[in-house]
Amino acid sequence: MTGVLEDRRHALDKAMRTRGAWSEDTPWVRAAFEALPRHAFAPERLWAPVDG
Repeated sequence: MTGVLEDRRHALDKAMRTRGAWSEDTPWVRAAFEALPRHAFAPERLWAPVDG
């Protein structure tokens, strides 16, 4: 994983911890978040909607 993606993943994790958004009842959710390479599912190009 590139440095930028890893930095963003850590920033999101920190924000989730700060807000108390990681549920204590479902620790598997955080483990899945850490394990899943979400960048592999993103398209190489993103399209912005055109106002028409």
